[in-house]
Amino acid sequence: MSYLVIYNPAAGLGKSRPWVNRFVGILERRGHQVEMFFTAKPGDALQRARRVRSGTKAIIAAGGDGTVNEVINGLGGTPGVPILHVPTGTANELASSLGLPADPESLATILEQGAVRMIDVGAAGDRLFLLNASAGFDAMVVEEIHRNRRTTLGYRGYAIPILKTMARYRARDIFIEVDGRDRLSGALVMAHKVRTYGRLFVFADGARLDSGHFDVCVFDRGDVLALLGYAQAGLTRQSGALSTMTRLKATCIRLEAKVPIPVQVDGDFLGTTPVEITLLPARIPLVAPA
Repeated sequence: MSYLVIYNPAAGLGKSRPWVNRFVGILERRGHQVEMFFTAKPGDALQRARRVRSGTKAIIAAGGDGTVNEVINGLGGTPGVPILHVPTGTANELASSLGLPADPESLATILEQGAVRMIDVGAAGDRLFLLNASAGFDAMVVEEIHRNRRTTLGYRGYAIPILKTMARYRARDIFIEVDGRDRLSGALVMAHKVRTYGRLFVFADGARLDSGHFDVCVFDRGDVLALLGYAQAGLTRQSGALSTMTRLKATCIRLEAKVPIPVQVDGDFLGTTPVEITLLPARIPLVAPA
């Protein structure tokens, strides 16, 4: 039995190699066999996860939330090998939501002694996600990054894409069908599985990885001043007071628009509307503190 480490050296600011080496060294000193795989480009983690061998005790996704996303997509959303997130990215929302520490000794102990939680997964078309999906301004920023990214980002790396997106942004109506029944519209739609968004904003305080539903937020207005107001409310944990945001719980939402609207999942560009987003309950085994 061995552990497979799928490591993205470009995650975060690309400075995590010594930390990951220390973590692997701890596992080896404790008598574990460890196989290391280094990603070189987007999609490498997904392809390596598809080739996981029988007898692999767990997959250790060392990187950001995007690395974990590739791993779960590589596994195809079928229950099987447990996954531990070793958080070396920028936001590390999954690790934060699971209560995983940043200390390598503690993480090694959790890998050996922690619980395996069956976590809900979202499916947007044929793409799986763990954290959130959205359509509107934020997804336009993600699309801008997808087109022009040349290096590691960090939080500062979002400033220029945000400004470029603002310069060409025009609010468009998104039409939302909820669980095949209710219909409403808004300028920005988010389907959350975790409490925070980008680790900075809180719009769905009750969202949980294993709740059995999405916490959906529909923002009525799309002008720049309204977006700035939404951002401030999310930063200050005051979004509950917003009168122009509707909250819903759902297991399936369909998004449509007269003009195609960008869609993102777990911080990666997915494509444009129309898209159907469906919850797959208790689908992926994740290692978490006992």
